[in-house]
Amino acid sequence: MTAILTRNDKLGEGHYTVIKELGVGGMGVVYQCRDEFLERDVAIKMLLPALVKNPRNLEVFKQEAKLAAQLEHPNIVTIYDIGVEKRGKDEHYFVAMEYLPGGNLGSQTAAGALPVEHAINWMKQLANGLFYAHKMNVVHQDIKADNIFINKDGDLKIGDFGLARLMENKVFINPSTKGMGTPAYMSPELCRGEQQDHRSDIYSLGVLFFEMATGQLPFKAEGMIEMAMKHTTAPIPSARRINPLIPSVVDKVIRKMMEKSPDDRFQSLEAVIGVLDDLIFELRVKRMGLKYDANKEDSKELLALKEAEARAKQKAEGPAVEPPKEVGTSTSTNNRIVDTQNVATGGAVLEPKRKDNASREIQIKDLKAAGIKLPQEVGPSRPPTQDVQKALADSVISHSSMPAISGKEPLLQPKWVFSTGGPVGWRSHPVMSSGELSIYLGSADFNLYKVALNSGEEQWRYNTGAPVLASPVVKDDSVYVANADGILSRLRADSGEVLWQRDLESGVVSTPLLIGDRIVVATKTGRICCLELKSGQGVWAFDSGAPVVSSPSHFSKELFFGTREKSVFCLDMKTGHKKWKAFVDGAVVSTPAVSVDSLYVGTQDGAFYALDVESGQPLWDYYADKSIISSPVISFTSVMFTSLDKWLYCCEKYDGRLKWKAALKGRVQADLTTVDKYLIAVTREGWMQSFEMTTGNMQWQKNFGTRLESTPLFLRDGLLVATIEGKLTYYAFGNELLSKSA
Repeated sequence: MTAILTRNDKLGEGHYTVIKELGVGGMGVVYQCRDEFLERDVAIKMLLPALVKNPRNLEVFKQEAKLAAQLEHPNIVTIYDIGVEKRGKDEHYFVAMEYLPGGNLGSQTAAGALPVEHAINWMKQLANGLFYAHKMNVVHQDIKADNIFINKDGDLKIGDFGLARLMENKVFINPSTKGMGTPAYMSPELCRGEQQDHRSDIYSLGVLFFEMATGQLPFKAEGMIEMAMKHTTAPIPSARRINPLIPSVVDKVIRKMMEKSPDDRFQSLEAVIGVLDDLIFELRVKRMGLKYDANKEDSKELLALKEAEARAKQKAEGPAVEPPKEVGTSTSTNNRIVDTQNVATGGAVLEPKRKDNASREIQIKDLKAAGIKLPQEVGPSRPPTQDVQKALADSVISHSSMPAISGKEPLLQPKWVFSTGGPVGWRSHPVMSSGELSIYLGSADFNLYKVALNSGEEQWRYNTGAPVLASPVVKDDSVYVANADGILSRLRADSGEVLWQRDLESGVVSTPLLIGDRIVVATKTGRICCLELKSGQGVWAFDSGAPVVSSPSHFSKELFFGTREKSVFCLDMKTGHKKWKAFVDGAVVSTPAVSVDSLYVGTQDGAFYALDVESGQPLWDYYADKSIISSPVISFTSVMFTSLDKWLYCCEKYDGRLKWKAALKGRVQADLTTVDKYLIAVTREGWMQSFEMTTGNMQWQKNFGTRLESTPLFLRDGLLVATIEGKLTYYAFGNELLSKSA
């Protein structure tokens, strides 16, 4: 296909600038572009002119694009804009959507089967997104791996809603789906040319589940006709025969999703979600070494699948003889998980998952107090001793994969130095203005500074009246800053003039959070304040009852934060009402990292937790030797964090398995940052180190010769480093560093 656009081309009357081509498909070409108006990267799909030459198709495209734009869900690609670009005699209609740098699901399944728990969690995300669309009376009609995209947090988003109608009577070969494109996922009724409904999407999703669990498609064929015949008549293959690690009940879920008749499938994705929820919970409980009463807790759909499985097994093996129960084995009674070794000492119990949305508190410390025997000594999955943990970690990481600590130092050329009158640290770091012309920096000398990027000259300063220990935030023509006395100020970005001030009645040492037209600020006494951006008027306030020294995190409609009194909260963003509270081992002084289904947070006691976003229940934990102060980073299927034990850890998102760990030249207090596929850490001892996120291999390191507690700011051609001495230095990149981080 001849390229429609090339690098730096403009479209939409200058609204978008082309950065690079991302891929070519049956419907056209996809480009990564820069939205010059809103200053963000977007993906633009340019449709083939042949697809919209027919006036009817053009009308379908416009209607479907508008309908897709109304689908607001964390697991559905957000549509920003539709438009037309004239190139010569042709009119190229396009869709502008959110840019997702993780590629599509096809690139993941091409490498083989996904870990079982990972596949189930991802399938739950897809089922949630598609169920929402079905409730909105939207049927996708073209579910396949190439239409599932991965964001930087490793969560899935369904794309190309509505565009399938433009593909009517068209079939395209696609190597990333192992030979066949759309036909590989077609429902039997679609193959027969019959009317489709939402159950066709369920079939295609079952095919995708098979692919995720096995690394291959259920049917192989030489062409569309043979593929259609297999979808309509061939027996559904067993995924478990291909991948024995798959639980038999997962195999049955896939089979039921792929039944030939729509009436024999799950009739709604709500039922699929219920089954997946139960499976996720069972795997979690199994990982903790406990059991639960499936008859009480499983959904009726999962129970039916299990009963069918048990009948088939009994028929094949004959009647089973029930062995006598032994003292000390785990069993379950009264709708709760029980360890019978502890029943005599008070009937210790662990509450199973909750299915209601009421406010609840998950108390991990109470599990130990109750005497629950977990597979490891302290916490839901803490290793028996730190020595054992190190031995396990060393056995996971081969000698050849350990990053060398003596890498070549990159060439950094100081361009200018700006000095404040006090230290820059804790949560304060340089912030770029929206136009990338100025830098804002808060200092312990009470001042907020605005500095010219090109020269390092001071443009203005504002004395807040108390130390500034957190970063300002910038939006449109305003900058917002909070000081250690609790005064929140809105300033004009061009002049530093005060537009409004609010006394929050307690000191602030964490960076405010901007969410739409609101700003959220946490105080040292534990009060979370939500205010209107323009007026500064209060919207709501929540008193957590414990000091909060790190910024809240926001995802969808919820707000998350931790306290120094060993707790993590989830609030309703609109009202400020508590949705759940979880207790953890140790004070929380870092900002949680949040994805669509999981929350990750570390504590000063060295515990690192993954919590369920909906309930706050623990998914897994990992214990380091020393405090975790900096915030974690989620990157695709991994979560990374550092400890003051001078190690950088990388764990699998869904099961906590250690993927790799890398040695650090010092203790990390500043938050981690990412540049492309690299993770950057700075240490109190003055080192900056870059690691490849997939392997942990160190790429480069630099000793700045001074204490660093502030997260660096990477720009296109350089970086800004603030020090505990109060100096801000702009370093221009040398060619060596550019080759590593570009």
